[in-house]
Amino acid sequence: MEQTQLGTPERILTLCGVLSIVACRLLELKCRGQMEPDEPIDPGGISPTALAVLTAQYGEPPSGWTWRVLMVSIARLGGFLARKSDGLPGWQTLWRGMQTLLILEQGFLLAKLEKPRCG
Repeated sequence: MEQTQLGTPERILTLCGVLSIVACRLLELKCRGQMEPDEPIDPGGISPTALAVLTAQYGEPPSGWTWRVLMVSIARLGGFLARKSDGLPGWQTLWRGMQTLLILEQGFLLAKLEKPRCG
């Protein structure tokens, strides 16, 4: 929040609202990744486009998309190495991974748009 250097209280409040939604999504991801690691993700757990991006990046997991696999895949986009001895990813790694996933998702959607033909 401090790094954005927003000048008006309204803009700061708007940013706080948006970041709160992202924080809640990350909290859900981390909690479910720890408490329900082998449960398949439900349709509302992640957008189909984001899942397509992760599948293109890492391939289809042998055990299917579970909450732990989803959490680790997003964290890998943020720099998590996912070695056997690494444990679970932290908040900053998940945050960076989510930011990268959102950017890749937008690129994926833009690439699917039909290009206009000139002349």
